[in-house]
Amino acid sequence: MLVHWARRPEDLVLRHEIDTVAARRGARVYYSVSHPAGYRLSLDAETLRGLVPDVAQRVCYLCGPPEWASAAQAALRAAGVPARRIHHESFAL
Repeated sequence: MLVHWARRPEDLVLRHEIDTVAARRGARVYYSVSHPAGYRLSLDAETLRGLVPDVAQRVCYLCGPPEWASAAQAALRAAGVPARRIHHESFAL
């Protein structure tokens, strides 16, 4: 399962490749692109549990700008994911 948040549709540069790999593996991919009021999918514990009911038992990998990675980490922790199961890499835009 992959949840991919992006600022603009053109930021989903690897979407075709991601969709191809996901289809081969039977994985689900959710995309959320920002619009003036914010992302289509909220980055919070309730949304994460709705997408992945057993999120608290998963190992989670994050990659994105520092502010987003911090928000994603907080949402995962609020959803019950232990800190040891959250791995992240941040980068500045």
